[in-house]
Amino acid sequence: MFFIQSFGGMMNDHYRLKVLNAKASIRAWSKRRTLHAIAAAALAILLSSPMAAHAVEASSAQASATNTDAVAIATTTATDEDEKTSEALNTAVTAADPTPATTPTDPATPTSPDTNNTAASTDPAPAQTTPDNKPVSTPVAPQSDSVVDNTNSYGTKIIFDFNGDGKTDAEDWKAYLKWMHEFKPFDFDLKTGDLGDSHNGGVQITGATQMLVNGQNRRLDSIDTNLDIEKITRYYLNNLKQTTPVKNQSPFGTCWAFASISALESAILKAQGGAAAQAYNPQDHLHPILSNLEDNGVDLSELYLAWMAYDLQKAGSQKGEGQVDVLPIDEAPDRMDCGGWATMAQTLFTAWQGVATEKAQPYWPKGVEMTFENLLKMRNWHDNWSLYTDKDGKPEEGKPGVHVDGVYYLPNPNNLVPDKNDHLVYKGHNDYADKLIKQALVKYGAVQIGYGADTYRPGQPAKSDYFNGEHWAQYCDATEVEITHAVTIVGWDDDFDPSKFKAGKNDVSGLKKGAWLVKNSWSSADWFKKNFKVDDATAAKKANWGIVNEKGEHTGYFWLSYYDHSINTPSYFSVDLEKDGFDYDNNYSYDFLINQSQSPFVLRTADKGTEVANVFKANGNETLRAVSVHTGEANSKATVKIYVYKNMDAFKDNDPTNDGKPVMEFTYDAAVPGMHTVKLPRALQLAAGQIFAIVQNITGVNDDGTTNSYLNLETGMSQQAQFPDKNNAETKGRAMGYVWSTVVANDGETYVKLFTENGYKWVTPKEIGKLIGNDEFFEFGNALIKAFTTNGHDDADLMNYKMEKETPQVIKGEAAIFVSNAPFTLFKEVRVDGKVVNPSYYTALEGSTDVTLSADFIKTLAVGKHTIDIISNDGMASATFTVANPNADKPTVTQTRATTKLPATGDLPAAKLPATGDASTTIPLVALALGVAIAGSGVLVRRKNQ
Repeated sequence: MFFIQSFGGMMNDHYRLKVLNAKASIRAWSKRRTLHAIAAAALAILLSSPMAAHAVEASSAQASATNTDAVAIATTTATDEDEKTSEALNTAVTAADPTPATTPTDPATPTSPDTNNTAASTDPAPAQTTPDNKPVSTPVAPQSDSVVDNTNSYGTKIIFDFNGDGKTDAEDWKAYLKWMHEFKPFDFDLKTGDLGDSHNGGVQITGATQMLVNGQNRRLDSIDTNLDIEKITRYYLNNLKQTTPVKNQSPFGTCWAFASISALESAILKAQGGAAAQAYNPQDHLHPILSNLEDNGVDLSELYLAWMAYDLQKAGSQKGEGQVDVLPIDEAPDRMDCGGWATMAQTLFTAWQGVATEKAQPYWPKGVEMTFENLLKMRNWHDNWSLYTDKDGKPEEGKPGVHVDGVYYLPNPNNLVPDKNDHLVYKGHNDYADKLIKQALVKYGAVQIGYGADTYRPGQPAKSDYFNGEHWAQYCDATEVEITHAVTIVGWDDDFDPSKFKAGKNDVSGLKKGAWLVKNSWSSADWFKKNFKVDDATAAKKANWGIVNEKGEHTGYFWLSYYDHSINTPSYFSVDLEKDGFDYDNNYSYDFLINQSQSPFVLRTADKGTEVANVFKANGNETLRAVSVHTGEANSKATVKIYVYKNMDAFKDNDPTNDGKPVMEFTYDAAVPGMHTVKLPRALQLAAGQIFAIVQNITGVNDDGTTNSYLNLETGMSQQAQFPDKNNAETKGRAMGYVWSTVVANDGETYVKLFTENGYKWVTPKEIGKLIGNDEFFEFGNALIKAFTTNGHDDADLMNYKMEKETPQVIKGEAAIFVSNAPFTLFKEVRVDGKVVNPSYYTALEGSTDVTLSADFIKTLAVGKHTIDIISNDGMASATFTVANPNADKPTVTQTRATTKLPATGDLPAAKLPATGDASTTIPLVALALGVAIAGSGVLVRRKNQ
């Protein structure tokens, strides 16, 4: 107060001094005032120009919008439907009301671990700071449908009730870590590498975790409501020439690769037939055709898939990512005995890897002549197994002619739950799952499954005693089951006699009718005859497994009861064929962690706002046409946003969304879990070097009907978890079946939005492993998001934008203004009369997209009509204008306002601000200029009189 009074006294003294010296200073003052008046008039005239008018109005409108938005946000309630983050909410509240925010009493609000989730105090919260010491307001938690304890001090709520006590807390993580270290998917003999009897056939730790935590009870009623499966009692893909012949996986444990390739080959054959391939005629399915089958030109390499699954990425940003075997024998072909899972095929196939023709990569030891005699001595050629490579050392692939654009997982026919002692416990049968498998067979082709085989390889004695050797039919009714083998379902028979399943241990007295026709990979008489040209008698003698045909030859097929307790993880593919022209030329991918990230095992967060984002850089002039959506549960919903940037500066704070609005946003409902290729609502042209981000929020439904979101990242075992005892080599990779995995997540590739104790925050994958379990449990990699593009640009892809303002007539030698309602972020170029205009001949400003053709450019145009196209990355706005001679009437600028929505290909907001050259803004400013000049003169006269 003292300082203000003193300062006021100084001002009064200064004023008195000026009065005493008025006469001496009047001339100098008059000159200054005259200059001020002239400057004010000049400024007002300058402001009346189109460019300045637009700048002034933009500034004014922005300030007005900011004040209005702050009030609107401050009065918004953070409900489940509110998509605003708590950070945005509290920032607005703090700006509108300086009163300290209070901590809400919402039970979903994260608290620190030592508070035991008690209700938060309503007293004003203490001041908090961000890592860069900037003050932040107390967050308001989003409404959550479920309440769980915190799992870490960061505040993120992970749904991970491992011990089954109805909540997630530190005890769950301790129990999980112990189980992880003791888990054994295989009983390997460390000296020989033999699989032994196996516990659960290689349900690796993340897959077993998925069964325990994510559950398997998500109901899916149909994958195609137009298919009336109930009326089809018998169906065989073989009879429609939509499967390939039985092959032989010997001498390795590569059943998973044979089952995956079999399903893929069938998907190709089904797709080649188009819609007609889904037609059904009962007369075509009276009896299954099991012999003399042809591949119809589709024969892919199982060796290539099995080999590449245990190969690290050799180049690119993800170099070093993947998995390798760590069997003590440590020889290259050992990878062929590590086993595998269908999800390993998904990782490679959807990255357009792991697919080659059988001709390019035959399933045969390299450098060994393919003869019947050498087949009998196959064990002698163990070290000769490897890939064929070209002159540059790159594996040969041939021309498989296929891209896998979808991998889908159906609900398990059986509820199988790990008992935490390496076994799976049968909890009941899901009848609706059988219908889904049938729908997939009719629409997409063969369905891959895992099950508990009676024997582990052909020629071995039966071990489970659930198999009827006379009818080649299996029904396992055990409570504790083992998953030991992968095969392919190729048909069904609803009327199959249950008595034919009777074996030594099972009880078929109450068993209902019905069986799957299953294709195995343990050879057939046809396989011997086709590959080694042996006679029928020799083939019949060597092929000793599978249903017998009318000639007494084993075919390699068998019947599996619908109700066999061991059937699990049915999956199928959708494909894009080269013969029709591939839909996409380029696949931008970061996720190559193979089986661990694609169980599907995805950690769930209790709130709905978790988002993941991948940032890519276009390699050339390309058009973005589709993205992948990866879901882990049935009936998931994805919200997809796309952003484009000029450089990486937007990501300095790890937030890919705060540098502007998305240029595209849409939702996608994924009924079936898996990897989906989703076409964009409209194409988006990208320039070489263009940086773009794809942000996704995936939500699903919990067992109790509440909603969660997914931490949709590559999720593998941490390095520590894979090797818990550095003094005991036998523990290295044991929980993964003696497989060692490595994740690569580089800076600038993936960002994740998590709800924390300080509200929503964007972090990197490297941070998450430390935040969730201090790197003891999981190792997080990139987001499970891919981008698909085609090469080049095509104007036919461009949607129509509206020309909001235009100059229909322009005097030659004067500027002309045109405004497209396209977002300025997407501005690409200007064309006049179909030719691209050099950027030096126009200015492009942000409003919507405001383009002013320069006077120098207008001079180059002939008198008469011309066309202008303002091109954006996804559309164009067009107009015609006339160039007139200087003695013609002055041109006028017209303005139209969009009153209707844009076409269905994508609604975009029209510009809210008046654009450059708007006549309605120019006239008032001209009047203002004259008023200021006159006012300045009046003041000058008055002061002189005084």
